[in-house]
Amino acid sequence: IMRELDDHVREGFALASLGRVAGSRGDTDRAIELHEEHLKLNLEHGDAQGEMLALALLGETYLASDRLTEAADRFERQLKIAKTLDDMPAEGNALGHLGRVCRKLGQPDKGAEYFSRQIDIAHTLADSATGLVAMGQLGECHQEANRTWKAVECFDDQLKLARQLGDQETEAQALWSAARAVRSLGRLPDAITRVSAALAILDSIGSPEADKARADLESWRSSKT
Repeated sequence: IMRELDDHVREGFALASLGRVAGSRGDTDRAIELHEEHLKLNLEHGDAQGEMLALALLGETYLASDRLTEAADRFERQLKIAKTLDDMPAEGNALGHLGRVCRKLGQPDKGAEYFSRQIDIAHTLADSATGLVAMGQLGECHQEANRTWKAVECFDDQLKLARQLGDQETEAQALWSAARAVRSLGRLPDAITRVSAALAILDSIGSPEADKARADLESWRSSKT
């Protein structure tokens, strides 16, 4: 019916939804097929916004299945269109995904560049939620690149913003990430203080991650004695 009405937008949304469902069921090949059909539809109609959405969905599907070269290609194409359209939310989205691809590829320096740019855009848009996630990702990139104190600074910035937003789960994660970073520097008392604070939050919100944090705490306390 949608094809008969030549309503490519509705048809595109239907293809995108079906692709998401296929991906959630683990049918990656079918998801890619549907997202590629969605992309082709938008290219035929010169719909740049729809093209960006299809590229983003394709990139996410490839990323989830560790087909990193293909994921990077789709996100780079998404980024190029977003810049052309001056669509800053889409630009930030593409940058964040490219940062994740770089982390998986073992390229933390390049990943840090992408996440830094995403944070700048989030700040411009007053998008605290996106900035919060990107700060943690930037911290992980610095940690992976052995810039541990830069990582701690990022996690502390993330912690401050999480508290402002009342996001307890991210507050705990920021504390825990920073604890691991300072632990790697041999600052055991500081690490214990931070992970203890993280554990208290995780216990209070009933997080399944609490047991992992508790294991870190017990291990670090044992190594201190």
